[in-house]
Amino acid sequence: MRVQERLAVRLSKFVTLCIAVNMKAFVFLALLGSAYAAQDFALQCMAKSERGSCNLDLPRWWYHSDAQRCKLFFYSGCGGNANLYKTKEQCEKTCTNLKAIGIAQQNSEVVDELPAGILHEVCLRPPHRGPCLGSLERFYYDNDNGTCKPFVYGGCGSNGNNFETKFDCMKTCNERLSP
Repeated sequence: MRVQERLAVRLSKFVTLCIAVNMKAFVFLALLGSAYAAQDFALQCMAKSERGSCNLDLPRWWYHSDAQRCKLFFYSGCGGNANLYKTKEQCEKTCTNLKAIGIAQQNSEVVDELPAGILHEVCLRPPHRGPCLGSLERFYYDNDNGTCKPFVYGGCGSNGNNFETKFDCMKTCNERLSP
């Protein structure tokens, strides 16, 4: 075999190896990304329906995590939360497969069955007003101080660290994150 042929064979093997390594890295990153997306959808799908703060009556769908199905409600046209879908199909596509993850919301606003990894990550997020223009007092968990503090929530686009009462915030985050 000539030198050029040997180099071509080695180069071919090297390229094949690089492709295999990159493919494994790509698959790993894709799986990691989908796991985080599933966590965000799980939090979105656990929120109770919120009518919003305007005066319209738009038929919309929300995922009722206790009943594990999508239900119709009337949306005001602004505010609300991310558990809001124009069609039942959209709602089902987003939320019904998440029950396999084993995430459920109890009858109160406090989430008792979030896996520790998701709960820890949510409670460490900064307060997030969201893109809407409402002015709702909510509470977020401040991990630096180990307490819940008020903030102004716009009414949509919650990042999960968003509670209606200080009690719910403390029960959800402080009790579980404290040593």
